[in-house]
Amino acid sequence: MKKMKIVIGVIFIILGLIVIYENINYSPVKNMFQQKRERILKDKNIKELETFSERELKDYPKALRKYFEVCGFIGKSKMTGSVAKYEDVKFILNAHQKPLKISYERINDGLQPNVLAFIDTNIYGIPFQGIDSYYKNEGSMKGVLGKAFTIFDESGKDFYIGSLVTYLSECLLVPTAALQDFITWREIDEQTLEAKIEYSGYEVEGIFYFNGIGEFERFTTNDRIAIDSSGMKTKAPWSAIVDDYVTENGMKHPKHLQAIWHYDDGDSIYFDGEMKSLTYHYN
Repeated sequence: MKKMKIVIGVIFIILGLIVIYENINYSPVKNMFQQKRERILKDKNIKELETFSERELKDYPKALRKYFEVCGFIGKSKMTGSVAKYEDVKFILNAHQKPLKISYERINDGLQPNVLAFIDTNIYGIPFQGIDSYYKNEGSMKGVLGKAFTIFDESGKDFYIGSLVTYLSECLLVPTAALQDFITWREIDEQTLEAKIEYSGYEVEGIFYFNGIGEFERFTTNDRIAIDSSGMKTKAPWSAIVDDYVTENGMKHPKHLQAIWHYDDGDSIYFDGEMKSLTYHYN
């Protein structure tokens, strides 16, 4: 009986320590994210900031020129990166599961296709944090439960390609990226453009759709592969839809974003959230 009480006491102590650990601010995953965040945002070699100009855009398709004009970028300084933060996003980790509510932070490099995202949520009351990144030719996706238990850690070619596609889909939100040499544009019609990104030996493409005002509304591609937390891969068309444009510091950007997999058995809106803030970096 005495031994049983000792065992039970030890179990309660361990559980207590776990609860305390999970509720302290420190997180190895978040610390890793912050270190990568600083590298992407600060690792620049720029002598002088330039501004977006009509002259620079004159050889680009009409829809792209109109977008820059409508969104107020002409005459503004070129940003070297951005930080977008979302709260209470409806997010599906694996197909056909119920959505989680997550906090989401995304870093986009304006000069090279480096991207970084951080997910923070709870699964059955246990903290879950994830990092999705592509930095200097290395792509990966990592998920950690209870701040200590890695439940998936995937990397490789498919993650690299997926990161390139996502970067392409968001290049108009960080417009410096849209004018980099590794992205090319082709006009389909006055409101539709095909864009292609070629980088580090890989090539992906997609279609941008604009409304009558000139705002970007939708991006579609067949070049992404859905990869769930178990590593299972599914090839399916993918779309990103944006709306609810707002003006901040004289520049317009969409606040609402949906990301959708178009599976054979139906569409899956796996990301549905409102951007709480978009901060541009000019270092």
